[in-house]
Amino acid sequence: MTGRGLFVPRGRYRLSIGLPSRSAQRAPLHHRPSVPRATYVRPVVLVPPPGWEQAGVQDFDVIFLIDDSGSMYGFGGDNDAKRRACALSVVQLMAKGGGGRVGVVHWGSSAPEELVLPLTPVSARRRIEQALEIPPTLGGTRLCSGLERALGMIETPERHVLVLVITDGLECPAENHARLVACLPPGSVHLLILDIGGGCTVTLEAAWQHVGLGSFTRLPHADNAALALETAGVLARTAGCPPPERSGKT
Repeated sequence: MTGRGLFVPRGRYRLSIGLPSRSAQRAPLHHRPSVPRATYVRPVVLVPPPGWEQAGVQDFDVIFLIDDSGSMYGFGGDNDAKRRACALSVVQLMAKGGGGRVGVVHWGSSAPEELVLPLTPVSARRRIEQALEIPPTLGGTRLCSGLERALGMIETPERHVLVLVITDGLECPAENHARLVACLPPGSVHLLILDIGGGCTVTLEAAWQHVGLGSFTRLPHADNAALALETAGVLARTAGCPPPERSGKT
């Protein structure tokens, strides 16, 4: 089952929030295995929708919040790194529209500063690919740590911000989630649930939809192309374009 919220028009905003200290946000990364590169699936080649080159994609800042909590590893997790391939698929699509910038935040119990990629032009392809490498597991699930990082990355209200959260949704959202989402630009936070293991229950889904998200999508399967198309579709609709299609090329 897939649920979607309403898209909220972009607008100007002000935010003011205190972030945790750098030392408090770091997580120990030793003695935990990372995901082997050999298991990564490839990005999906997407066909730009009509009007893509005129959609002003160069004025977008897209921040990927990648869930690297323990549940994303092992049975029922994203062991072939679909979340990485999905992000790279969107980056490639942005490049075909004239550019834009991308930031990356890996989060679990915390969102370590050393794993954050500041907003970077999509032309810096190699740097973005390196930032999207799947790290050792970051422990528990605390999306708030990722949202706090996203807040600290926003530089100017003149740019259009999208915060694309790729997760399995195995966290019970609370008031802190809604507070942080409200501090970000209206309608900018979009949750994409990769529910491979079927752990995102109806109760959890209902709770997420009350956080004030720009949209919510749950994918109850492990289709790499479907995740990429849904995520790229968020960007396309926000830019005022129809959703992209998958190319026959690999």
